[in-house]
Amino acid sequence: MTTASEDIVCSLCGQDHVVRYRIKGTGDEFWMCPECESLWRPGADPRRSTEAYLSVYLEARGLDPADVELERVEG
Repeated sequence: MTTASEDIVCSLCGQDHVVRYRIKGTGDEFWMCPECESLWRPGADPRRSTEAYLSVYLEARGLDPADVELERVEG
């Protein structure tokens, strides 16, 4: 996995940098592009393409995307 200090431009949209996030209340962490909501699960390389998206990831865990609060993970 990469570190937060690296600036990784989203390989899908190219519009923003990939950032690490945590779901408040569950502690689940992942990397996501805030622009297109492409998502990389733990262990995946955010410099490579992905087929995961935030809404699909949340729904697969039984979470309603409208009710989820994300927090940016620093460091």
